Amino acid sequence: MGGFGKQTATKDEPMKNRKFVPKKARPNTKNYRSNWTATGTDLLFYRHKIDGEVAFATRSESQGKRVWHKLEATSIEAARRETDVIHSSGTEKPSRSGVPTMGDYLRTRVRKAIRSAHVSKDAIQYNEGCLNMILNGYHHGDWKARENEEGQTVRKGCGACPRQILNKKVDRITSEDLDRWFANAFLNLFSLSSMKGQWSQLKLMFELARKDNLIWATPVWKVPLKQARGRERRYKNRIGGNAPKIDPVTSDEFFQLVDAIRGNGHPDKTMSEDSANWVAFLGLTGLRKGELEQMRWKDVLWDEKKIRLIGRTKGNQAEVQKLALNPEALSVLRRIWTSGYTREEYVTKTGRKGSRRLFRGSGAFEPSDYVSSIVTGKEALEQACARLGIRRQTPHMLRHFFACECVDQGVPWNVLAEWLGHIDGGILAARTYADVRRGVSESFADNFAIGRKSQRMAS
Repeated sequence: MGGFGKQTATKDEPMKNRKFVPKKARPNTKNYRSNWTATGTDLLFYRHKIDGEVAFATRSESQGKRVWHKLEATSIEAARRETDVIHSSGTEKPSRSGVPTMGDYLRTRVRKAIRSAHVSKDAIQYNEGCLNMILNGYHHGDWKARENEEGQTVRKGCGACPRQILNKKVDRITSEDLDRWFANAFLNLFSLSSMKGQWSQLKLMFELARKDNLIWATPVWKVPLKQARGRERRYKNRIGGNAPKIDPVTSDEFFQLVDAIRGNGHPDKTMSEDSANWVAFLGLTGLRKGELEQMRWKDVLWDEKKIRLIGRTKGNQAEVQKLALNPEALSVLRRIWTSGYTREEYVTKTGRKGSRRLFRGSGAFEPSDYVSSIVTGKEALEQACARLGIRRQTPHMLRHFFACECVDQGVPWNVLAEWLGHIDGGILAARTYADVRRGVSESFADNFAIGRKSQRMAS
């Protein structure tokens, strides 16, 4: 990383170019800045990271010395607001030599605050236990017999906050550091409730650091509840052997749901059409919601009647998978093509990302346009289930529906595994779906006969 660049404006000559917006730039290009560079806003600077993203920083005076502070903001508007908060607070940030490390601050300042809190003794004991989990990891008496989510035997002290993070200064802790802490701790050594307790102590640390003028703002981070709940459920199923019951809709119920969504009376009929196509395509292909969300028209190979699933290379696929489409899925894809709607992504004034539907015209898509004009049709699916009196379905249940239909129609396990994106040859699919459809085994048994091939063909 380079050093700080020269400031081109002084306090007496404030910058006025507030329209300047630094953009991403690749290294060794004309617009790439490795040193801190003035943005055109007083005391606000930017530079580019190695990956080309823009980072912001501001400068203040403390004890007669310049103190630089990296900002959490990712957009120029948010950086300006954060800078205004820092310079309007009227407080001074201590010099770098006076900022303690995260580990030292937790052991001293935070522990003292926990013990002096006006709460019950049980609450104090619980909070201090959470603090010890952050510092020392897993120390329960069953550690010799316990396994983590990956089936590995737990060692005493597993799940502690990485030393590289504990040794960082408090004012240098970022949201990326918190991601690393959570990923290291939550391998089901600690339950989700325990992780929430640990996060409460870290929030207390940031709150105290702000009171002590060590930091200006708490890093923007929260516990990824959806991911954590899924991991905890899978862990409990593996340990306890109680997999959740799969109860997908029948084929008749599936098409009733699609028709109900398509004719739900929405003021914008095209929105109903897009939601129905979204549900239908998931149910007819077995795709994950995220795979359809990222699919673009350049991934549709009309001549081969296949789609490319780029996203699966990030998981358990060694190369980009091409998925063959059945006639019904192709029909739905053609309906999406003629609808003329895609979606575009944008960034709000606060720096958040969003998406909105965009009309291109029937068949007038760019190769980079998204296939689905909506991110999710979950709400439309749940409302249709409620109207028809069908048990509640989720987008992932549509994947189960597809798999069960394949089992009903005698698709081999290895082929089903390929369609679902598994690389185990069908072991997981057989274990999951073998007993879902009752009567399938008896049906195949009734029609099974061993004899000469010519006789079987003649019959």
